[in-house]
Amino acid sequence: MKGDRRKVIVGFCFLAALLLGGWVMHGIRTVGFPGDPARSSADVRPLPALELPVPESAADRAYLGIPGGATFKVAQIDARVLIIEVFDFYCPHCQHAAPLMDEVYRQIEGREDLRGKVKIIGIGMGDSPYEVGLFKEKYRVPFPLFADKESRAGGSLVVPGTPTFIAARIGKNGTPERFYFHPGAFEHASQFLADIVKRSGIE
Repeated sequence: MKGDRRKVIVGFCFLAALLLGGWVMHGIRTVGFPGDPARSSADVRPLPALELPVPESAADRAYLGIPGGATFKVAQIDARVLIIEVFDFYCPHCQHAAPLMDEVYRQIEGREDLRGKVKIIGIGMGDSPYEVGLFKEKYRVPFPLFADKESRAGGSLVVPGTPTFIAARIGKNGTPERFYFHPGAFEHASQFLADIVKRSGIE
């Protein structure tokens, strides 16, 4: 019994050290912060050209409407509106937002006027594929997540911290344009989605 208890304690300490180390390392690059409605921006501007690895999951590829291959461009996603969540595995505010984003996804998929038109992806800024996989499994994230270990995608999107939520639509010239930018968490899934839908003009 003592031996088993010692193993549990050692395992717990190892996990705590791992998480603490992650917080310290990720804190250099990104800092989580709570939501503030005043931070939200409706300025319309071109979305940076993002190229991401094609998901291994056939379900994720079907959801995004993209072909197989090594990489794809965000502009290829089959959606009128794309919500991008930039998160960090070690960010407590991102962890708080995870079930809210799951609810946003469920609300979209439950509405005939939005299903197939509005889609979501998550980008783990500073996170390895392993960390992104843990985040997806722990919070049962139903939409595709992508690792951004070198923070290239997050850097091109100029996010000040995590979480940051961005919404883009296909502009008149056929290229994605950002119309919604919200650094920080939010508290109500329905209000968050309604704000994006209203600003998108797809209703």
